[in-house]
Amino acid sequence: MVNNQIEVKLDEVLKKLAEIDEQREEVIKTCREVVRLARQLIVAVHRQVKDEEALEKLRAAAEKLKNTRKKMPSIYYTGCAPSSLVEYVEAECFYAYVFEDRLPAMEDLGVDPSIYLLGVADFTGEIKRHLYELIKEERFDDAEKALKTMEKIYDKLRTAAVPNALAQGLRRKVDVMRTVLETARRDLLLLRRLGNLEKAFEAAP
Repeated sequence: MVNNQIEVKLDEVLKKLAEIDEQREEVIKTCREVVRLARQLIVAVHRQVKDEEALEKLRAAAEKLKNTRKKMPSIYYTGCAPSSLVEYVEAECFYAYVFEDRLPAMEDLGVDPSIYLLGVADFTGEIKRHLYELIKEERFDDAEKALKTMEKIYDKLRTAAVPNALAQGLRRKVDVMRTVLETARRDLLLLRRLGNLEKAFEAAP
């Protein structure tokens, strides 16, 4: 009797695990799609291309991933979903910043607070790259604006009392942000002065 029960019950458990593994593989596939589309969108924004098709595909993939939070929480919280959604937030923020001059709210993106903060922290790295592109185009006022955006994000996150357990890796990202900010500030000041100096030489008789 007991031996028969063992076989039946273990078969049920193994079948359930097989179903969970299948769901996990599907989530991993969606994670990869979110990351791929997020990077594609960021590259397009740096090229000043408003790739709305990539944005819509990214949002659809991210929504599919977010739905696993309620349906399969054990897979969502222990797998690649949170880190993939961080990249989604980063891409959404960069797109909105460059083309719409705004920062999307956490509620608009439908993500957890920790994912939002980590994504915004990563977003500053894209602002830095954007800042250097503006400098190359001699758009120094726009570059100054980009620098101020980085400073505001850094100042807010630097003073935020967020335990590492709630937003793992945020402190490290903020430390990196400080170095990035200092470098960008120094380079902008130097290159702006050089640009003004070149103009002065060109204007000289």
